[in-house]
Amino acid sequence: VLWSGASTFIFLTAYTVFTVPYRAFGAELTDNYHERTRVFAVASFAGFAGAFFAIAMTFAVEGSEERRWVAALFALGAAGFTTLGMMLMAARLHEREEFQGRGGGEGWRSFLDVWRNPHARPLLYIHILG
Repeated sequence: VLWSGASTFIFLTAYTVFTVPYRAFGAELTDNYHERTRVFAVASFAGFAGAFFAIAMTFAVEGSEERRWVAALFALGAAGFTTLGMMLMAARLHEREEFQGRGGGEGWRSFLDVWRNPHARPLLYIHILG
């Protein structure tokens, strides 16, 4: 029970550290309603595509006699797709000029900035405990 509780707590904490800035990203990119909607739509599509890929990979691996080879092939494909997507996003998305230079230079300092915000703390609690 302790191991399960600690694992769940650590997972949800890590998930929160990733999810809160990820969900705020669209609002930080643009003030335009339609552009923001497009950013969230692409993010949702990518999430669904990733889930479909994981299901297809599981089905293919389970149905194959060469499971390690098929899993390695899917892993290489996923790594290539992820790398290409990250390079494309880095090339196409730029931080707005009015937002440049904001925030902490280090991840830990940025987390502390969010923690000091009394309105952000309840959101962090909800994400960690939820």
